[in-house]
Amino acid sequence: MSVELLASIDLFSFLTEEHLRTLDRSSRTIGLPAGDSLFSEGDEGEEVFIIVEGLMRIHRAIAVGADRTLAELGAGAMFGEASIIDRDLRSASATAVVETQLLVLDADQLQRFMLETPDVGLLIMGRLAGTLRGVISQTLLKKVGGGRVAAMEVLTNNTAVSANIRDGKTHQIPLAMQTGGKLGMVELNTALLRLVDAGEVVPAEAYRNAIEKDGLERDLKKRGDDVAPPTSTGAVFPEAPATSRAGGGTPRPTRRDPPGRTRSPAGSAPPPWSLRNKPKEVSPGRSEKKGFFR
Repeated sequence: MSVELLASIDLFSFLTEEHLRTLDRSSRTIGLPAGDSLFSEGDEGEEVFIIVEGLMRIHRAIAVGADRTLAELGAGAMFGEASIIDRDLRSASATAVVETQLLVLDADQLQRFMLETPDVGLLIMGRLAGTLRGVISQTLLKKVGGGRVAAMEVLTNNTAVSANIRDGKTHQIPLAMQTGGKLGMVELNTALLRLVDAGEVVPAEAYRNAIEKDGLERDLKKRGDDVAPPTSTGAVFPEAPATSRAGGGTPRPTRRDPPGRTRSPAGSAPPPWSLRNKPKEVSPGRSEKKGFFR
């Protein structure tokens, strides 16, 4: 049943029966009662899901106690596939509308399969480049006055982004994002500057969470904000609990983790198509891009 289901998914429809059986052996099936939550906004994205039967609601919080439905997905639909490219926090929640059965593919095992069969891996990335509509990455910052606020980095798919993903040149995606503002793309530094301008975070907190720190520091100085690098004492920037950030601390077990499952350590090398990869060459006078996600 799982082999036939995998073959019906456009992302895997070109695979040979042997490859499909390899994926099938690394998959597992879980059941969700109606109203049960599969994952919540802000959880780590570690798995890809295919609906065997049932109905899932994808939704996002818009206010305390209120949310907005983004999509309702039925049998044969796949979601969570952005975790194939790179691991990040979930940008939405998923809840079973009715009793639902799901086929689960672990992103680590899927990436391992793609590394062991690179020709197949490139074809999967090519298919993903054609079906991916966008990715939202959120970074939580300490808010002025208490609490947290999210800096939202937005990537929408277009011809340039699809080509970068298909050709394994994901380190060039930030360049496409710089010219994609009219398409709704937002770089992390842009999102951080907006929070500073709105008075929601202090410049030092924005700097601490930036990936391309040199560029953000230049932009902040142009606005009259001088940012010193974070201190190592923890007095200025007290550390959040280790398990509150993706990749930090010991992974917490969940009811979906099968016995004996192992996860990639936080410092492990990313696959070739990962957005975490850095460009091998940097033009003189330009700062090195570190990728779309951390």
